[in-house]
Amino acid sequence: MVKYKVIAPYLTAEKTLTVITEETGIARRTLQYWIQDYKQFGLKGLIRKTRSDAGKIHLEAEIVVSIEQLILKYKRNSLTSIHRMICEQSRKKGLQEPSYYQVYKVSQSLSPSLKKLAHDGQKAYDNQYDLIHRREASYPNAIWQADHTPLDIIVLNEKGKPERPWLTM
Repeated sequence: MVKYKVIAPYLTAEKTLTVITEETGIARRTLQYWIQDYKQFGLKGLIRKTRSDAGKIHLEAEIVVSIEQLILKYKRNSLTSIHRMICEQSRKKGLQEPSYYQVYKVSQSLSPSLKKLAHDGQKAYDNQYDLIHRREASYPNAIWQADHTPLDIIVLNEKGKPERPWLTM
């Protein structure tokens, strides 16, 4: 709608493109593209188009695997040092060196749970991501649990006799 509000005075013949360019600071050619898109597609034409390859990493599979291995192998290394290592490996193999941003995107594509497992081990992974909550006692009789207790009410059983029901937890 912002784009439409800018070009609306031109569409209703209230202002020229030159006046709109001077007032808004938007290039004349940009305004011409907006008007063309509006006339061809309506308001939908003014919606910003996303790239078809947005979010994809344009690296060879071998380099991506090497980056992932380095990230999972070295917990304390920064992405900058991993970038330096992967550039050195790429030079030796004669492959195109990835940019820092590409290394960053590969790092972001790895799941946090996989990083936790690789860096901190199975026990840390289980504590954070396992669905079952386990309690561990540090010494005998540290944890007590009541399994059954009779309730303080009286109900009639299936034979019609009064009795106290058990609560099981």
